[in-house]
Amino acid sequence: MKTYLGAVLCLLLLLNAHASCAEGNIPAKQAKEQGISGGLLERIESISSFLIKDRPHGAHSYWITENPSERTFSSAMEISFSDGPEFAYMFATKDRFKDEDWISSGYVRIWYSPKNFVQTMGDFTEFKYMGTLSKDIVMMKKEDASLIFYLMPAGDGTIVIKRE
Repeated sequence: MKTYLGAVLCLLLLLNAHASCAEGNIPAKQAKEQGISGGLLERIESISSFLIKDRPHGAHSYWITENPSERTFSSAMEISFSDGPEFAYMFATKDRFKDEDWISSGYVRIWYSPKNFVQTMGDFTEFKYMGTLSKDIVMMKKEDASLIFYLMPAGDGTIVIKRE
């Protein structure tokens, strides 16, 4: 009975979800379907393709419906890897700087490492320790880049947060 209910629940969730992994680059598809075009669509396609590659994924995206090519688009994604899922969040927005149009964008990736906190810190030898955010979450950064990792203890493992 539990298996049957579980299957029905999964089916309902898939039908209700924004998109499932069988549809290619889901965030880019959602943006196109909402009429987003130009440089904003190009940036959405670029970032989401970089994050997803050819991996199975699902996405829930958000956009402002009024003049969407001039507004912010964001997407939360679950990306499947052989060792477990990763959560990724991306955004892209049209911006103006010094009377020129720009596209501002960024992404965050979050995953669980089964390694303990000290072992996980050892995986980031090319990064410089920058301190803690408050008490427990360590920040590490490459000196010459905008790439930052936050490491957060989580039971016997570590939550790794990558921001760029």
